[in-house]
Amino acid sequence: MLPSFLKNRKTVALILVIAALALSTPMYIGYNYYQNDPKFCTSCHLMNKPYELWRTSAMHEVTCHNCHELSPAAAMNLVYLTVVENPTEIKSHAEVQEEFCLKCHTEGEINIPQITEQIGHQVHTFQSNVTCLQCHSTSLHQFTPPDSICSTCHTEKQKTAGMASLDCKTCHTYSATGKLSLIPGQVECLTCHSERQTIMAVPAAAHQDSNCATCHQLHNNSKPQSCTSCHAREELPGLHQLQSHNLEQNQNDCQRCHQSHQKSEVRTTCTSCHYNKVEHNKGIDCNTCHKFTKTA
Repeated sequence: MLPSFLKNRKTVALILVIAALALSTPMYIGYNYYQNDPKFCTSCHLMNKPYELWRTSAMHEVTCHNCHELSPAAAMNLVYLTVVENPTEIKSHAEVQEEFCLKCHTEGEINIPQITEQIGHQVHTFQSNVTCLQCHSTSLHQFTPPDSICSTCHTEKQKTAGMASLDCKTCHTYSATGKLSLIPGQVECLTCHSERQTIMAVPAAAHQDSNCATCHQLHNNSKPQSCTSCHAREELPGLHQLQSHNLEQNQNDCQRCHQSHQKSEVRTTCTSCHYNKVEHNKGIDCNTCHKFTKTA
């Protein structure tokens, strides 16, 4: 015979609710600990080092299962192997899928770096199909690519002596947005070489619209390209062909007159050789009369 208090439906309902809470609360706590608390992974003593690396990394606010996802069957198998075999080293498990990276970094929250508009990721991830893990998973839970990562693929792009200490991203602004190319332009070069705003003063504004890489082939040669690689000697106009100015006969370097990255005036340049003409038509640029732009 039922106790009298069980005959009251409200009492029975209350007891059932309490019982359900008593059972479900520890189950939820256990599930939440297993699913969302990274400390669960340290249940296996082998995971202490990976846990510490994650805890001090840039991804320390992202829980394990946001990136490492296992099916229930695979998870139970991992528990079985851990308990029964007591492994002494971590074997490959719960590998990160590319789609997890892109889910957060292309359509995630605003406080998560978004890569869609970044020129470096446009070129590598979306155009060349380089996977996230190729650059961001070279070492366990160290997500920032090492400085040497670029040379893994770009083996032919060796930095010249003067640039050897610089990270590739110093010039190749990987995270920049609104750019069409990852190749550095004047903006990037002048960030460090601000004293070289003047490309060439004689003639005025020469090469001002040129890319620095036109002359400076930094992955091939530490010295600038020869001027004659673009300006063939036999095609140079006007007084360039005069014997005293002729490069082949007089062995003059172009930069004796065309000094790069220096502010100078035409008359000063000419009178540095023609010093006996300092007072000749003073105040007038020499090339007003003496033409280098057409046959004399």
